[in-house]
Amino acid sequence: MEILAQTQNPAVIQLHLKKLFAAIHTVGFSADNSQIIELFSAEKERVPLNQRVQLTENVEDWLTNLEKSMFATLEALLRQYESSGTKDLKLNEYPSQILCLMEEIRFSS
Repeated sequence: MEILAQTQNPAVIQLHLKKLFAAIHTVGFSADNSQIIELFSAEKERVPLNQRVQLTENVEDWLTNLEKSMFATLEALLRQYESSGTKDLKLNEYPSQILCLMEEIRFSS
């Protein structure tokens, strides 16, 4: 209810995102607080979004867009890592979720 009542208040949004999305602890906003531009895990791991999410009055729309942007960003990172052809772990270049998934894919192969 609080998110619905205060859709334009970034502080309120931050409090509830970790309850809505398993891997998102907080998000980073643009300078004017009108867009979500990056995700942070509980471990402070930063993932810049490929497509920014515009905050609007309709909270359902931007939450859906946040989910889509998160999926698209992670998929792009996985494809990029896979196409790099390297077997080395790139600890500083990719989020741990992508590194773990790629290792599981390689193990299964």
